[in-house]
Amino acid sequence: MAYKNKESTFKIERYKDGAYCIFALPIEREGRLYIVELLKKVTADDFFSDLSFNLALPLNTTTTLTELANTDELTKVYNRRYFETQLAKEIMYSSFYETNLAIMIIDVDHFKQINDLHGHLVGDEVLKQFVEVIQSVLRHDIDWMSRYGGEEFVVILKNVDFSHANKVAERIRQSVERHLFKIGDHVHRLTCSIGLSMCQSGNLKQTELLQEADQKLYQAKNNGRNCVIS
Repeated sequence: MAYKNKESTFKIERYKDGAYCIFALPIEREGRLYIVELLKKVTADDFFSDLSFNLALPLNTTTTLTELANTDELTKVYNRRYFETQLAKEIMYSSFYETNLAIMIIDVDHFKQINDLHGHLVGDEVLKQFVEVIQSVLRHDIDWMSRYGGEEFVVILKNVDFSHANKVAERIRQSVERHLFKIGDHVHRLTCSIGLSMCQSGNLKQTELLQEADQKLYQAKNNGRNCVIS
């Protein structure tokens, strides 16, 4: 399928020794098409245990399993599992095609106060709206985002230069700051802090790219929050 359609594919298949996530990545180089496959055994994951015994879903329902495996249940964006695998592929693309890649780590400022004052249900609704605000800024079917953990999210911008990436990050910050988060009869105002890192033609490893973005986020928080550090 990846060779025929020249598109990245992801599926889950079951073999005798367990279930595997299979990622097929098409790469065109000097007029020839290559398919790189990444395999990860996932049988032991709690996720698959839950599916097998609690939800009683057959393991051959590839579409359903793929969506569940890739998606954060609350916000419906990609989850960390998908992010870590896909980022490796994006860096590989960046290296082969000599394009730039930007990554942002975005944190909701003082989110704990919302949970403490209004409860986790309100906090969950705030996170859902927070994701919608960010997605309204991104390019559809080009850029993508994932929940990184708690109130932290990551955004991937493909084929962008440093100036454009900064403008997008600032647009996200301003959009969050202006947005009225309406939960029932209450209205909440939020801000966010953003750490931005650039990968030029695959010149950074995945761990380095994440570490740099995380350090920038830490600086943004230390600078009083509600800012972008790149």
